[in-house]
Amino acid sequence: HRGKKPINKILLSLLLLVVTVVGAVLIVFFVMSSIGKRDLYRKSKNETPALVSDNLNGLTEKEKLMWEDDWVRYDGEIYDYNDDILTFLVMGIDQRNEQKDSTDLTKGGQADALFLVVLNPHDKSTKIIAINRDTMTDIDVGSVDGVYSGTVKGQIALQHGYGSGYEDSAVKTVSAVSNLFYDLPIHGYFAVNMQAISIINDEVGGVSVNVLEDLTSEDSSLIKGTTVTLKGDAAYEYVQHRDTSIERSNMDRLARQKQYLTNFISTAKNATKDNMNLPIDLYNELSPYTTTDIKSTDITYLAGT
Repeated sequence: HRGKKPINKILLSLLLLVVTVVGAVLIVFFVMSSIGKRDLYRKSKNETPALVSDNLNGLTEKEKLMWEDDWVRYDGEIYDYNDDILTFLVMGIDQRNEQKDSTDLTKGGQADALFLVVLNPHDKSTKIIAINRDTMTDIDVGSVDGVYSGTVKGQIALQHGYGSGYEDSAVKTVSAVSNLFYDLPIHGYFAVNMQAISIINDEVGGVSVNVLEDLTSEDSSLIKGTTVTLKGDAAYEYVQHRDTSIERSNMDRLARQKQYLTNFISTAKNATKDNMNLPIDLYNELSPYTTTDIKSTDITYLAGT
């Protein structure tokens, strides 16, 4: 029995060490998550979209007295803007190289994919709003000399192109999208060059999709109606390719992009359950190909929502 005491002490010491390490990790995670939550909501503090109501003449006297500025009436129903919603703009940029800053404000790369990812932290739901690249709206244009030239009506995809291809391009696109949605608060942006699609796809173990249209001309596995797990370049081809000779081919591509993004988010969430470091790993792996104002603390908070 005497020989067991040192072993028991060692086991107890190891157990205490494990508990201490796990506790420290949880504390760090909690602190980073709290900081991320604070910073994200701070971006939209006291901001609400300029909501457009239908005819307010039908309001009762009681409704008129209770009316608040961030309410909207639509089809006879009254809605209140949910300040807890988090909205992020995801941009897929039509460039395959690493992102680099430039003084030429005409070669920032077009935002061929534009999606608003809307998170509700209360019910942990995620909704995705696809924005057609050909949507006409106000965009700020610049010159090859880096000079701002004014605001014109143009395809929203072009806004990113009228910039350095880096932070200013992303910020201008965020502003254009926000204005398009009546000054909707956007809590963060993530612009990624298409080259990185294969990298981020394989980092989560591949993304499964039911192929929406025949793309065997680009990859033999992409047969319409079949379910495949995209790997490597197949993921890039699935979200990027379109036949420009076909009218409205971008609508078909937009459907594929939305499907892929939805499935990717679900796949990444499941993968994070097995590897809590995955969001940070993805963040670091993609940094040469991305521009974002989403920090590691933000990601830590979002990983738990």
